Amino acid sequence: MTSRTPLGSQCRNQAKWYKYYTEVPRLWDIPPVRDQAIRGLIMWIPGSMMYLLFALIFIARYIQSEADKPPLPEDEWATVENMAAPLSR
Repeated sequence: MTSRTPLGSQCRNQAKWYKYYTEVPRLWDIPPVRDQAIRGLIMWIPGSMMYLLFALIFIARYIQSEADKPPLPEDEWATVENMAAPLSR
């Protein structure tokens, strides 16, 4: 998370970080601050996609492990005591 923090602050920053950005010619009339923000997002989004990929793999494996569990026998959960709502005190 620490390595992505400068990229996030660069996306929201309104100051020019590098003098080079103010001096190079602009291809599509993009202001230097907007150009910095776009470049920061281009670097930040693919980096975050790896975390998302591993999170999705983890969730899929968890769901699959829950589906592979044997069902609980009905006589363990279908009793009058287990079906009744708890008493409020």
